[in-house]
Amino acid sequence: MNRLLFIIFWLFLAFKSSMAEVIRVFAAADLQYALKEIAQEYMKANPQDRVELVFGSSGKGTIQIRKDAP
Repeated sequence: MNRLLFIIFWLFLAFKSSMAEVIRVFAAADLQYALKEIAQEYMKANPQDRVELVFGSSGKGTIQIRKDAP
């Protein structure tokens, strides 16, 4: 039984390492048009990754980053 759990654990780790990565980018709202195009081009070149764009005021973004936002 322990051997089976050990094998499952290693398979899980191998599968997890091959999963897509999520890249989160926070930027000021006035950059949304340029960053959307850049993100699309990046995802074309790196289909295993996903880009998540978050737009808002730089003050609010700074506060969220200081509070350990993802």
